[in-house]
Amino acid sequence: MAAVDTAALERAFIGELERTPQLSGVYVGSDDGSFFFVTREDDGYLVKAIDVDGDDRVVELRRVAPDGVVGPPELVFDDTYDPRERPWFQNASVDGPREVEWTAPYVFFTSSQLGVSTSVAARTADGRLVVVGADIELGSLSGFLDTLRIGPTGRAVIVDQANTVIAHPDSDLVQDRSIGGTATVSIADLDDPRARAAIGSLISAGATPDRRSMDFDTPQGAGQAAFRTLEVGRETWTVAVYAERGALVQGLTDARSDERLLRSEERRVGKECRSRWSPEH
Repeated sequence: MAAVDTAALERAFIGELERTPQLSGVYVGSDDGSFFFVTREDDGYLVKAIDVDGDDRVVELRRVAPDGVVGPPELVFDDTYDPRERPWFQNASVDGPREVEWTAPYVFFTSSQLGVSTSVAARTADGRLVVVGADIELGSLSGFLDTLRIGPTGRAVIVDQANTVIAHPDSDLVQDRSIGGTATVSIADLDDPRARAAIGSLISAGATPDRRSMDFDTPQGAGQAAFRTLEVGRETWTVAVYAERGALVQGLTDARSDERLLRSEERRVGKECRSRWSPEH
């Protein structure tokens, strides 16, 4: 990206990360393999630039402290990253410039964390295809769910169309590290019996997630769940809010009142998810 003002890109990307805490990284890739990336670190930001000029390829890293002080550049000679091979680039560039795309969960190259990416393609004045994208680590979505208070025992979980767990209040349950790497977790393998039973009740009934409430049973007791879908680009996520039967308001035993309260919590979670992670953001 020799013709690009990378200093201006760096300022813009750091500014976006500062304004949007849900994002873990922002980047742009080109159809020649060039790439510019800014991601968070504990002590500031990591900047990665890949410049491609014909057969020449230069990969450079540098760090930016929270006070804006830029560290010395570091050349990397064994880097194999190619933006054109990543889901965020491929999804956005299938048919050229188009609307915002979202990926299914995958493992990020730099952080080795599970996450989803949003991206959009565009054409430069000279006809080159570029894709601008941003990463959201699943841990940030799970952290958001952990802040929700849904009655005394209520929780929320998000799954995708393949019933892969996108987010859960306990972020450690969302990633499987038992195989020597990082992998996604299906709802059937999630170590939360109520979440499994809640989504399982929907799957067993063959029901449409939107505007449905379902009863379910676990060894820990009876429960109830409500569901709502989120359209995330071409992906459809299901938000499930679940709790012990009658636990949302202690002492309340009327089933219809229980359902109304559970549904109100489900709508609140769905609204928050849309506002925080909709493509417009």
